[in-house]
Amino acid sequence: MAAADSTDFQADLESICSDEKYLGWQDFYTPTDALHGQPMEKKQPPRRLNLSLIVQTIPSPEEKAETEKVQRLEVLEGLRKYAENHVLLVGKPGSGKSTAPERLLWEEAEKAKTQPQGKIPVLVQLQPYKTSVLRIIGDFLFQHRCRLNEAEIEQLLLAGRFLLLVDGWNELPDEEARKDVKIFREKYQRVTPMIFTTRDLAGDIGIVNNIGTQHNYALKQNLAESAAEIQQLLEQLAKNNQTIVQSDNQAVVVSAIHEEIKRNPTIKARLLNALKAGGTEALKQAFRCNL
Repeated sequence: MAAADSTDFQADLESICSDEKYLGWQDFYTPTDALHGQPMEKKQPPRRLNLSLIVQTIPSPEEKAETEKVQRLEVLEGLRKYAENHVLLVGKPGSGKSTAPERLLWEEAEKAKTQPQGKIPVLVQLQPYKTSVLRIIGDFLFQHRCRLNEAEIEQLLLAGRFLLLVDGWNELPDEEARKDVKIFREKYQRVTPMIFTTRDLAGDIGIVNNIGTQHNYALKQNLAESAAEIQQLLEQLAKNNQTIVQSDNQAVVVSAIHEEIKRNPTIKARLLNALKAGGTEALKQAFRCNL
């Protein structure tokens, strides 16, 4: 049996990263506004994941009255944040709940190629479910040029070497299958990070961290309105300082804007309000229109 800390996963990781099913993700990195949890503009990928997808935490019944407990995050950021203690991504058909794990699989495989002790991502698709989670893990690894028996897989799970991306909790065929998966999750809960996806909360999987997909059109409206406001303010600043529109040096432009804002407290207050409503992406959109 291979020791948990000596198993070579390079061939597995290379296979995942070069797999046509996931290869398209390499051109579609998702920048995120860390302050507001809103994704920035990016190209649309060839697959079906909406990279502007926002998720929010689903509070327990005891927390529902406390709205401040609800957090809104970019989808992959939310999954990474809660994976260590296990997280359940809940979403309607077509919302991206199944594509998000594929995207995360590719990104984490790329990362692990240069981090010898990094988590090895494994996509565990529960549909169709015929035998056990261990068997599904083994089949996935085998498809990507890594042959391990179940005892070796268990050893690696206990060593915390895997990140399991478990797709399709709601697609399990019966209560017996749900019981098997739940027991598996609980067995490795303290050592192996896991991300589950489901269409609905079918059966109690026992995960405290639940996040739900949402297409928040109000966010897009706020973003557009804030960008327009910032654009108007930038035009106003440019009238007072031609450096803002004439210089090709970004640092010089930023410095000139900063000086004009300092001299005009009214514009400063309006900019702050626009940034609060639309985040830094509104500022970026306004800059693209003006500079």
